[in-house]
Amino acid sequence: MSFSFELDGEKFSEFNEEDFDLMETIAEDLCLNRVTPIDLDEEFEFHCEPSHNIAEEEIFRFIDVIDDNIGHLYLRCKGADWKDDKEDELTEPGLIYIWFTREEELVGFDCFKLCLDDDNKMVLYLYEIHLTEEYQCQHFGGKLIAEFHNLAKKLKDSNHDLYKHLEGTGLTVFTDNLSALNWYENLGYKLTEASPQDKTLRNGKNVKPDYYLMRRPL
Repeated sequence: MSFSFELDGEKFSEFNEEDFDLMETIAEDLCLNRVTPIDLDEEFEFHCEPSHNIAEEEIFRFIDVIDDNIGHLYLRCKGADWKDDKEDELTEPGLIYIWFTREEELVGFDCFKLCLDDDNKMVLYLYEIHLTEEYQCQHFGGKLIAEFHNLAKKLKDSNHDLYKHLEGTGLTVFTDNLSALNWYENLGYKLTEASPQDKTLRNGKNVKPDYYLMRRPL
């Protein structure tokens, strides 16, 4: 996507996700200048870092929470090596992590990055959002995703030569994860044009894909 913009005193002529230096610069700008600390509870410590600053053991801790919550879905859809693939995905240049700890214990996290979705629309894409079991059903997830949406709107409204091109937020959700799917639909997410779709067979049986691609407009 070609247009001119400036970040950290450096000028760019296009947004290119394959330019890892650019993606890391964007992530650092978001963490340092755009993300507002979230107040979940006075006992919780807020953290925000780009993926290239996060230690490997912290990534493994995030993957363990994913495994506890929906590991069975990844195993069924992605196979036995899904954790290796997830590690590669969660260390992509440009990812931003927000997480909370309580006395060094992980409470929950989300991670996202600026990208073009499969419809070629610029979105803030939510890769993961999870809470550990102890902290689920306490409205913390709602606060996390509300701040994620607020960040996207703030970026769009900033009229920055890059961020003004944002059209929404995006995500991927397993079709069998009905609670998450219902949650996202209630938040205004709809299937993208490029999303895998349900199919009706000749015998009338409805077959769902493994996952949907969804987007919420700003």
